[in-house]
Amino acid sequence: VTVTTDTGAVIVVGNYLSFTPGRTRVWRYANPSQLNANGSGIVMNAFSASSNGASLEGNKEASAGVEIQMERVLGKLAGKWQVSVIGGISLSGISNKQAGNVSSNLNIISDTFSLNGQPAPAVFPDGQARFTDFVLPDGNIVRNGLETTVALSSVPDAASHSERTIIGGANVAGVWKVKGAYYVMKVGPEIRTNFTKDFGLSASVGIAGAYAGTSYTAAESLTVAGVAEPLTSTDINNVSKFMPGFYANLDALWQASDRTGFFAGASFEQFSDYTQSVGGRKAKIDLGGTAGIRGGITIKF
Repeated sequence: VTVTTDTGAVIVVGNYLSFTPGRTRVWRYANPSQLNANGSGIVMNAFSASSNGASLEGNKEASAGVEIQMERVLGKLAGKWQVSVIGGISLSGISNKQAGNVSSNLNIISDTFSLNGQPAPAVFPDGQARFTDFVLPDGNIVRNGLETTVALSSVPDAASHSERTIIGGANVAGVWKVKGAYYVMKVGPEIRTNFTKDFGLSASVGIAGAYAGTSYTAAESLTVAGVAEPLTSTDINNVSKFMPGFYANLDALWQASDRTGFFAGASFEQFSDYTQSVGGRKAKIDLGGTAGIRGGITIKF
């Protein structure tokens, strides 16, 4: 590159590479083995893993929830059985995490990119243009005036394309996590009886619906021979689902005053399941039959 001054003098200021369509300066390779047999190009590989049927399973531990329930008294049967209709809504959490190693198949896609007659760089490029000092004909030195970047073809040689799979050739270390919450809406009849003035028993069975929202996160690390660092990925998917079902409650009651009481008992809820996917991985969220204990305060209005 030369520059003409105001006096007409021509001064050499550097020797730079010109931009050539179809070539790129921004590239890097990880291992000398990527240089092809005749040294004319660099082999780039894309690695992925596919499961050969492995799976992990875990159960959610017990967790606390909150419920609000309304009751409407309809009347009495045989003088001592109080019949009511109840409706309620509750909120519970969903949290499950599994970590481990999964044996998988290693998929490799390879393409060769031409060096366009240039020698392969002695060190691995890091995506930055490279410069060195340039010596002028008169012996003067222009600092960082000579670009030595090796430009690589940005389009691979079509004849070099190959795809192969190594069965059981990959080990994937990962953490798979499902986290969220679900609301339960329920309505049904309730029967109540009193053993004494203050103590009684109630039972209720009815229909229910669960509205669940979950986030499925898959954080994985794939180790490949010849690649210095593990290949990592994190994928996240969010989904919401409605599932019909039913419920059953059985509670012991204590009426502390005319308006206030307390209850404690057991509950059971049954819902269907759904499948959530992220990046080809599938997680089955199965609320199934959920049994638990419950307790709280009742207030008459």
